[in-house]
Amino acid sequence: MPVDFIKARLFNVDIPKLISDKRFKQSVTYKEDDYGECSRLILEYKNLTITIIKNKIVILTGSIHYFYNDGIHNYNNFTFTNLINTLDEVANLLEIELYQFRLQNIEFGINLKLPYNVTNITNNLLIHNQKEFLKPYHFDYKVTKHQRYWVKVYNKGKHFNRPDNILRVELKYKKMIDLNKIGLYTLEDLKNKDLHHQLLAILLDKWSKVLLYDFTIDKSQLRPLYKSKSLEYQNQNYWLNLTSVERTRQKKLLQTLSLEYGANTHHQISTLIEHQYKSLMI
Repeated sequence: MPVDFIKARLFNVDIPKLISDKRFKQSVTYKEDDYGECSRLILEYKNLTITIIKNKIVILTGSIHYFYNDGIHNYNNFTFTNLINTLDEVANLLEIELYQFRLQNIEFGINLKLPYNVTNITNNLLIHNQKEFLKPYHFDYKVTKHQRYWVKVYNKGKHFNRPDNILRVELKYKKMIDLNKIGLYTLEDLKNKDLHHQLLAILLDKWSKVLLYDFTIDKSQLRPLYKSKSLEYQNQNYWLNLTSVERTRQKKLLQTLSLEYGANTHHQISTLIEHQYKSLMI
């Protein structure tokens, strides 16, 4: 499963050696008023940021995928082998073992090339697990925020001004409790291919709970009652105001319309996620 952003606490770091490394761009973000002591030192290199707090705590943040591309982008394919090699490069850069990177946050997901405009997907995202999709940015980006994780779906191609229709489906884990249960604690664990199979299962499960109006439904073929329903189904507030039981019933009807009068787009994306994942696990 392609890994992107991470946040990790680092242990057994040679802090003076790290600070003296000329590859890192340095900046001080805060000093103690009384003593002028550096409370927070920032080191940056190829999209990775190392924060040293009071010369004791070391936090690494940044995109592993960006780092693989010299900090420039993360829209290309990122295979399992690429990930392993990049993790080793990060460990060598900081001169500590991968098991000494304790994960606090992580993002993982899939880039999918679609035969149609990604906006057809982002504009029709409705809710996920009874929470609405939000649009915090001006480009084709939607997110639904849960306590432990976020579901992010956006136009990766447009994000980087690429000509391709690249859909990014991604999970951002703000708390590691659920991922600890499958054995993900450190960067070393990401070398376990079986763990990535479990991450795929999690991604597919979260996507299965996304309520997406299928833009391919041919309304001209619908009976009057279903035409009226199809208009309601495109309204996010309609779904948010339903009871859990009624929402389940209406979702099944929407799935039927998508299957019989459309391209079954939600299921197609599930299939693409699985196929793309298998192509990257090399």
